[in-house]
Amino acid sequence: MTLNRIEKSLKEQISISDFYRSYQQTVSELLEKVPTQILEEVGYVFKEAHQNSRNIFIIGNGGSAATANHFATDLMLGPTKYGKTGFKAHSLCTNNSINTAISNDNGFDEIFTRQLKALANEDDILFIISASGNSKNLLNTIELCQEKKIRTIALLGFNGGALKDKVRHPIYIPSEDKDYGPIEDVHSILQHCLANWLISQI
Repeated sequence: MTLNRIEKSLKEQISISDFYRSYQQTVSELLEKVPTQILEEVGYVFKEAHQNSRNIFIIGNGGSAATANHFATDLMLGPTKYGKTGFKAHSLCTNNSINTAISNDNGFDEIFTRQLKALANEDDILFIISASGNSKNLLNTIELCQEKKIRTIALLGFNGGALKDKVRHPIYIPSEDKDYGPIEDVHSILQHCLANWLISQI
């Protein structure tokens, strides 16, 4: 079994400088694997959403929830710094009252589907951020999106998980490394790249 970077450092007591160089190399290699053609498709989908005042709902768990919040903020507020209208971007990870109510009453696996049922319209966009692509509360949204004709995009890592073949636009960065950190870093870089490019285009 391949050791991840943290396990290796515990075993070998490697220095922070060597750890950094290994980490940097991994992130650089992952960035080379970004499917730029899919990025082009996603850029067009977002531009069209802005032109037609459609909602963009963003979801994820853990570190990916933090990236979802960041992406929604950049899309909504970033354009306003340049006198432009922001995107109708919403992170469904932010409202603790709603998420704990749904978790308590219906289960954690329903926290995103329940919100989408109430808020989403046809031709809106669901943007999923997930390293593994296997979280049930993310997978549960796909059937609803098909029913409501919501376009689906996902930022994925590792082997893409079950989401890779279920979303319309999978931005899948394959990785055999066990660390979540580098994949989440690449996801963060890509959300910044998309947000900044979109600001220049609208």
